[in-house]
Amino acid sequence: MKVIARKGVRVPCENHSRKYITDAKAGVVKESAYYMRRVFDGDLMVVEDVPQVEAVEAVEAKPDAEAPVTTAKRGGKGA
Repeated sequence: MKVIARKGVRVPCENHSRKYITDAKAGVVKESAYYMRRVFDGDLMVVEDVPQVEAVEAVEAKPDAEAPVTTAKRGGKGA
């Protein structure tokens, strides 16, 4: 699971007490009792994986040469 620490908290890693999960960058950890307890206590937050959308090139729309151009005329005073 992917987790990040809440703001202002450093959470020690389960097997590496000198390494920390911080609020600056999310980390991938196993779903152990240690990390689940930290999530339940509010020290860690689970981050949902958001798939990155590929960039799509914008295509300029060109009117068809065969399509007739129509405009709506408004009736009324002053027209």
